[in-house]
Amino acid sequence: MSEQTMDVVVAAHLCLDIFPVLGSLAAGALETHGRLFQIGPLHATTGGLAANTGVALHQLGAGVRLLAAVGDDLVGEFTLDALRRVSPDLSRHVRVREQTASSYTVVLARPGEDRLFLHYPGPNAGFTMDDLDFGLLNGARWFHFGYPPLLPHTIAADGRMLHDIMRRAKDAGTVTSLDFTLPDPTTASGQVDWPRILRRVLPEVDVFVPSVEEAVYLLRRSLYFEWEGRVAEHITRDLLDQMAAELLAMEPAIVGFKLGDQGAVMYGADAARLERLSGQITGVGRWANRTIQQPAFAVNVSGTTGAGDAAYGGLIMALLEGFDPDAAVRQFCACGAAAVEAPDGVRGLLSAPELRSRFTSNFPALPSRLVRTV
Repeated sequence: MSEQTMDVVVAAHLCLDIFPVLGSLAAGALETHGRLFQIGPLHATTGGLAANTGVALHQLGAGVRLLAAVGDDLVGEFTLDALRRVSPDLSRHVRVREQTASSYTVVLARPGEDRLFLHYPGPNAGFTMDDLDFGLLNGARWFHFGYPPLLPHTIAADGRMLHDIMRRAKDAGTVTSLDFTLPDPTTASGQVDWPRILRRVLPEVDVFVPSVEEAVYLLRRSLYFEWEGRVAEHITRDLLDQMAAELLAMEPAIVGFKLGDQGAVMYGADAARLERLSGQITGVGRWANRTIQQPAFAVNVSGTTGAGDAAYGGLIMALLEGFDPDAAVRQFCACGAAAVEAPDGVRGLLSAPELRSRFTSNFPALPSRLVRTV
């Protein structure tokens, strides 16, 4: 792939997602030891931010370069092969670390129940700034980085390395975006001072769209525990507006929240902040002081793994193509909707023309449960 066709560099977390089909296995059955349970076939695909967002962008027509690492084992070989089946270019810059076991996630999902993840971090646990060849950003328009809670070196010392990574990407002339995964309260990532890290890092980030669960954990940790993690049952539009104002004060240009079956809400900064991106994103000034709420599209849900990552890819592509804010947020939700129609977040993805012709403004949407309390 030539540098002239390069649009987006997606970096950091990569793993193999393994989906055993549990079928009719009864709830709680796995707590019974000493028995053999017959289940359905095994499905495996690439996972993690690098693959999920990278494949979504590739499917939408972007030139994509992945910067990530796998181990030199069968899991790593399968991960690379799965990327090559999508496009040989996607695996070209993925490093293979010798004598290292690759990262994987076992996704246990039963119809109508939330998912359970069994994750091995592999090379991601040792990821540092040295794993990024910033020369590969030459010709790229966008740098997307993800999952700091699973990259412990990047968040050490109050996020010093994460700040430096995003700063180097901005110095290379790219638009920068950052994605998250929910910190595990039982690990070091769940204990760090996330507001302090965000205040350090977000001035180097142009677009920041975490899930609402992640946002509440990062900014309102006490509420997250008070609600026992069931954020969607308690979240209000007022709280979203408050958190968005806090994030925008840390100087991103666009912030927002993934709301699952409630769609998304996104917010633009003031005109002065957006002006800094006017040479990189056509029409970005239209986001000035805007708030856009887009409901989720009504589709049959097969699985939600990777849907948020795919949605982020839709937003990045929309901004690269100069969409107006309403159309950009609609494409964000459309990519998420297409992704949940498949169990792995990849097989349901559509090409850009198919996506836009299907998920028009007239496509049925789910009713919103967001309320204001004042």
